[in-house]
Amino acid sequence: MPPNSPKGFVFQLRPSANFGLVRDLAALNGCAVLPWGVWGAQPPAAATLSAEELDFFDGIARLTADPDVNFDALRLRFAADTRVRLTANVFKALHQREERVLVD
Repeated sequence: MPPNSPKGFVFQLRPSANFGLVRDLAALNGCAVLPWGVWGAQPPAAATLSAEELDFFDGIARLTADPDVNFDALRLRFAADTRVRLTANVFKALHQREERVLVD
């Protein structure tokens, strides 16, 4: 942990970045997402990710880093991987409840 950082600071940032990756992938596939919606592979805020989970999110990061070049791969990943595909019910962290959303 960096000096002078609050306890747990590093662990709070990493899951947030992973939330963003899943949301970015959904948005790049035409889904309207909100920052407080949680579904699929998005880990809990205090989660410690395994090497496999880190590799999973690194793969998404590589695709979303250049969406124009990776467009076909982005579409395929979103369509084929249930861990990232938007579900009919999304946990809304803002309201602390699950809500139904419209999914094409």
